[in-house]
Amino acid sequence: MAPRDQPDDPTSPPLPRPDSGPAGAIAPVSLNRTPPGAGTIAHRREQIRQVAREMGKDLADLKNTLSLLQGGSRVAGRVGGWDVACELGSGLDTAHENMVAAVNAYCAAYDQVIKRLERTATNLDKAEEEATHTVRRPRPPSGVKPWQQQ
Repeated sequence: MAPRDQPDDPTSPPLPRPDSGPAGAIAPVSLNRTPPGAGTIAHRREQIRQVAREMGKDLADLKNTLSLLQGGSRVAGRVGGWDVACELGSGLDTAHENMVAAVNAYCAAYDQVIKRLERTATNLDKAEEEATHTVRRPRPPSGVKPWQQQ
């Protein structure tokens, strides 16, 4: 993974670094150069989809494991009939139930992340399509008269 102060794409120019001026000051950036990451959106959308697919596979594996955990029998009656064993079994059952509930909550949150990644890629597709459509169909801005007629 690239450091936070560098772009993801190694062919992109480096990001500006703070200068030696006042604290928090940023070195001037030339407005004539292409910003880092420009033109790489199409590739990023597919990477986002790939991440979502891989996360989906991981989630399916986790849910399969969870189904095995949920199918387990209770321990309380199997560790013995005296008072200490019953307390231990009861505590193990509670811990097991809490662990299963925590993993279920984790799976639900993980599933939401996958859905948001997919929605992000779809939104980027729509934005790219609209931008391409707008650029290919130039028209004068509405409500503005050419300067010669004013």
